[in-house]
Amino acid sequence: MPVLDYDTIRDTLRRILRQRGFREPDADLIATLCTDNSCAGVASHGVHWFPGLVKRTERGAVDREAEPVCEASLGALERWDGRHAPGPVTACRATDRAVELAGASGVGAVAVRNTNHWARPGWYGARAAGRGFGFICWTNTIPNMPAHGGSRPTLGNNPIVMALPGDPAPVVTDIAMSQFSYGRLNEHAKRGEPLPVPGGCDAAGRATTDAAAILRSGRLLPAGYWKGTALSFVLDVLAASLSGGACVAELAGPGEKGVSQVFVAFAMDSAHREHVLAAAAGLVKSDGKGRYPGEGSHATWNERRKTGIPVDDDVWEEILKL
Repeated sequence: MPVLDYDTIRDTLRRILRQRGFREPDADLIATLCTDNSCAGVASHGVHWFPGLVKRTERGAVDREAEPVCEASLGALERWDGRHAPGPVTACRATDRAVELAGASGVGAVAVRNTNHWARPGWYGARAAGRGFGFICWTNTIPNMPAHGGSRPTLGNNPIVMALPGDPAPVVTDIAMSQFSYGRLNEHAKRGEPLPVPGGCDAAGRATTDAAAILRSGRLLPAGYWKGTALSFVLDVLAASLSGGACVAELAGPGEKGVSQVFVAFAMDSAHREHVLAAAAGLVKSDGKGRYPGEGSHATWNERRKTGIPVDDDVWEEILKL
């Protein structure tokens, strides 16, 4: 596994996108996002995610020339059509617009239809938090997770992010409604490593830590069982209703084409937020083992900026072939 410096990875990804007709600002954004995500320890939604974006673009599932547009302005809420533009580009613009609306009104929201996979959504949460705002965003997906007790996928695992400013790192919770994301399952299956706890069932319906068996069966466990099922359902209906877009029942694979997403930003009283965060984080850390969400990835990012970013050999070879 080669260890590469940040600039080498980002410049390589940017060059590939420019060669394929991506606009310079979009190529720079996507290359930075992918490199940041791997630098933070989330390779599955970083450098390893990148070849898939190129392939989806070549198949026409992603339109590199499209621009998301605002279809309706409803006070502090805007409804956008993503027009199948690159998911990270639309998500970043929606995040920035939600922050802008919140700066003017205290709260701002952008709901987007006809968009696609956004890579690691925690990146957008950290972006909004870095500007002093609280933030929530989520997406629906194709059916890729059974409801609690079910045997076939009828729900999306619908990742959600919640973030707010913090010191030294922003607080960022980035979780799917399945016990493990597909990215995490694929990473464990590729390396033949067991999951730390059961993440789904095999073809016989037995709970297992074998990621490959879970991917073959398609029987991911909802996080919190019935609780993850309920949250997935509500997030899907909310995203589709607010955006005027498709719900999970109307989405089909392969890939995440035509999904619905929501981005909400909140202005915050910084003094009170700092007091509350200090008290809450202090209690979490009081046993000497806890940490608040976002600390680990922030520390990993800082360390890898100095020492380099590990990338799987076969992934980097595939990228160089591009």
